[in-house]
Amino acid sequence: MPVTHNGADDDIARLLEGLDAVTNDAWVVLDMDGTILALNDREAELHGLSAADLIGGSIAQLRAPGARSTLRAELEAACDGGLVYETLHRHRDGTVIPVEISAGSATFGGRCRIFVMTRDITRRKAVMDELLLKSVLLDSTVDSIIVHSLEGRALYVNGPAHQVLGLGDVDLSKTDPYFWVAPKYTVLGPSRRETIMTQGHHTFESEALRADGTTFPTEVTGSRLELPTGPVIVAVIRGVTDRLHAEEAVRHLAYHDPLTGLANRTQMRDQLTLAIASSLRHGDILGVAYLDLDGFKPINDRLGHAMGDKALALIADRLRENVRAGDTVARLGGDEFAVVLPRIADTGDLEYAAKKLYDAIAQPMAIDGHELTITASIGLALFDPDADDIDSLLIKADLAMYSGKRDGSCGWDVYRDGMQGQTVASGPGA
Repeated sequence: MPVTHNGADDDIARLLEGLDAVTNDAWVVLDMDGTILALNDREAELHGLSAADLIGGSIAQLRAPGARSTLRAELEAACDGGLVYETLHRHRDGTVIPVEISAGSATFGGRCRIFVMTRDITRRKAVMDELLLKSVLLDSTVDSIIVHSLEGRALYVNGPAHQVLGLGDVDLSKTDPYFWVAPKYTVLGPSRRETIMTQGHHTFESEALRADGTTFPTEVTGSRLELPTGPVIVAVIRGVTDRLHAEEAVRHLAYHDPLTGLANRTQMRDQLTLAIASSLRHGDILGVAYLDLDGFKPINDRLGHAMGDKALALIADRLRENVRAGDTVARLGGDEFAVVLPRIADTGDLEYAAKKLYDAIAQPMAIDGHELTITASIGLALFDPDADDIDSLLIKADLAMYSGKRDGSCGWDVYRDGMQGQTVASGPGA
């Protein structure tokens, strides 16, 4: 049937034409505000309208008056991964139409586009057996659906499951029970099936096994469904790889400096907490180095912040390359850095580490045709298990750094008693 769209580019237009060729359902494409960007004639005919009547308008106009309040939440859920639900639409003559919506999304040009398939379920509402069966055997759903016997044999696999699992023309009768579950999760199967049978449904995280032997993370909702022929277990399988990547990105941002990729203040304090606990438990010697760059501000002022950012990123790489695997290098902000040095032997190790860091920073840098030289003032402090906590240890390193900056003899100084009376502009790591 003809496809009407609102200025879609060639790639999207071909996608829409392909979508219409493989489904008999009415469908519409929306933006995040619910504006209709494209639809097929079935969508318009379902409501007694023409495509021209609907294109550019809001999907809300198709809803029955009492079914509009949830529309915003449904659009957001569709952009977050998709959903299947029932609602009420309205025909042009005022007749209320019960419909089933299968909504999913894709990103084009950085914008979410919501693909909504609309199925008139008037007859299904009237025929209970048909309702029970078709509610789970929807090839148009965005999720993979597999219906199992109580023994785990696959009775039905919908189109998305075939595609995601790479099943091709597999003969379901020859597959093993729950063939799609990754081997390391099969041991959990009996307890999960018991929960489904006793509670009616159960949602859990798992991994799915593709036909080629690879696996991917999933969220599975298993439900017991009573059919006229007896109970079955329906598994709705949603891939969560993108969600996990997004969560990992959020976690990374929470604990890392976005410019340099080094640990940020939060992670530095966490690592220092662990190092202090180890020192108290095992008697390890723990040191901290606090670094403040000298000569960095003129680079920002003379060559601009973009050049300054490149210099900071290069210095971060040098620091990272000149510490041990168990050390933590953190950017605290601006041109201030800190290094947590657990399990060192003595003050000599601390000063050796400081010299390596100082020399690494002081090497000339060639950036965008400019040769830059930056040095650092480094304050060193050893953890005193009888007197220190995180804040006092960092303050000691800060005091030593200011002492070294004033002295200027070698670029670093080690905290000594008597420095407490010196003024510090702002405590580090706070």
